[in-house]
Amino acid sequence: MLADKHFKQGDTFHVALVSMPWTLFDRPSLQLGALTAFLKRQDWIRVTAFHPYVELAKILGPDVYRWISKKHWLGEALYTPLVFPSKYDAAEDLFDRALGQLPTQTGLTYKKIQQYVSQHFDSWMASVDWTRFDLLGFSVCLSQLTASLAGASWVKENATTAPAVVFGGSSCAPERAPRIMKRFPQIDFVVRGEGELPLVSLCEYLSKRTTALGPRTFSRTIEPQKESVLHSQLKSLSQLPSPDYDDYFEAVRKSFPSGEFLPVIPIEFSRGCWWGKCTFCNLNLQWSGYRQKTAKKMFKEVDLLSTKYKCLDFAFNDNALPVRTSKDFFSLTEADPRDLSFFAEVRVSHCTEDLAVCSRGGLCVIQSGIEALSESLLKRLNKGTSAIENVAAMKTALQWGVELDGNLITEFPGSTLDDVQETLATLEFVIPYNPLSVSPFYLALGSGVDRHYAAYGIRSTESHHQDRKLFDRHLLEDQISLFRDYRGDRQKQRKLWAPVVERIRDWERFHGKRRASVWTNPPLSYRDGGDYLIIQQERPDHRPTRYRLSGVAKEIYLACHGICSIGEIHKHFGDMTLEDLRAFLDDLVQKRLMFTQDDRYIALAIQEGKRSHLRESRQAKPYV
Repeated sequence: MLADKHFKQGDTFHVALVSMPWTLFDRPSLQLGALTAFLKRQDWIRVTAFHPYVELAKILGPDVYRWISKKHWLGEALYTPLVFPSKYDAAEDLFDRALGQLPTQTGLTYKKIQQYVSQHFDSWMASVDWTRFDLLGFSVCLSQLTASLAGASWVKENATTAPAVVFGGSSCAPERAPRIMKRFPQIDFVVRGEGELPLVSLCEYLSKRTTALGPRTFSRTIEPQKESVLHSQLKSLSQLPSPDYDDYFEAVRKSFPSGEFLPVIPIEFSRGCWWGKCTFCNLNLQWSGYRQKTAKKMFKEVDLLSTKYKCLDFAFNDNALPVRTSKDFFSLTEADPRDLSFFAEVRVSHCTEDLAVCSRGGLCVIQSGIEALSESLLKRLNKGTSAIENVAAMKTALQWGVELDGNLITEFPGSTLDDVQETLATLEFVIPYNPLSVSPFYLALGSGVDRHYAAYGIRSTESHHQDRKLFDRHLLEDQISLFRDYRGDRQKQRKLWAPVVERIRDWERFHGKRRASVWTNPPLSYRDGGDYLIIQQERPDHRPTRYRLSGVAKEIYLACHGICSIGEIHKHFGDMTLEDLRAFLDDLVQKRLMFTQDDRYIALAIQEGKRSHLRESRQAKPYV
């Protein structure tokens, strides 16, 4: 065992880092890439990173693997029998209930897929000589817990001299770390939070270069140092080297030698969330504060990775892309001759005219936290945005050729009929833009709603019903899952939000029909005729309508391309009385050509010519 090894000055310390299924197969693990590069800075540490999910994607087929990877409990269910054999039947029932949603007709069943998974697991685990490693680290993120537990158990049971095992990653956030350590003897250490500094400290401790276990690292026998999280975090992300993805690309070459897909390279501009106040969110439990790289550092990293791995598609893993600094970054990529493409998660406040610069620099797809179109609900979510700002974000993204992937949270506990009616009313105005996805509320461990559930009308919380199928009861008592069930007004909320769900389905069908037709312009667009505008409007179950705005009417409409208060508009068009101006604006609102909230207005139509020119010059978007 490792404890019996006698390390001498100059001895090499061997580390294995593993990312198990079900991370997305078409990209390397950012966690492994960042840790590998950071550990390699120590000349006494040798690192090998393993990405077994690539080979499994080849075995199952990319479409089946991708479908499973997007559904948390299905991925966990396939490895559950390897950890909890008695749960096989329950896992099979959970999985087979979802098989009807598989987009391709494969004839696969849980039994068959699980057989493939088990065979791959056994053959891959046996193919690695684990005895040559001193430390085995599992990056445990969403859908990777049971697979990682199975891997740790296999090594402990089969390796003659097993390495120490450490778990880390987003699923080992501070609230879960001691519970995971308590229940699973195959784990020796758990890092709760950012991994670079704690992992180097753990290597120093295990190799006897130091006698103290570093902060934020749990052990069965050693009390962790009582230092703040800041002692285990890098003060500046500029201290990070560029991620090392060599082992991933070697795995891709072995499993997909014909280049069946183009990998997307994950990168990070920042860690944490500069807003960090949303009541439903638990994505930042492992961070303290918000840190970001400089624009030049980020561009240098993209340049290096694109050159080294011959890739053009990148996905930012940030929870919230920095606003000003990222604009500077995309100014640099705009000047680059390569056709670089980027995906990023952004706050709504990022979706301003700056998005034009970002788009020209290669930002093709964004996930933006729309979440709600009701003002009162946005306040309970503590989004820090308004309904009109959400509408403006959707419009701006479409104007500049950026695909916006947004969610609409339904069934939020304590929602009222007024919330639903306001949502339905606002939906009538955003029909021209990309449809939002329905996202029924789920209770996230450690979120604001979870910590203060009574304030949201929740009577009690309990383990998630899907977890109850997969895990033994004593594990559920320790709340090792990131998701919770609750008792409250769930049935009421489901009925209350049903009209919104159906309206969004209509919205999707409307855009689906347009994509299948010859239409290329947005459903609400305008053409500039000099001293007049021609606006064309399409709405579900309505004949296309055209409007002509001339003279001052045109000027007012164009002045409202962004959010303007009625006072600002009146200041520039003082020849009209305030009453006449309001009547004109409200008439456009009645026609669904403008949106208003609290005496603020925004024109909704997209200019055809500028958008079509931009669309034709855009590069292909990455798969995200």
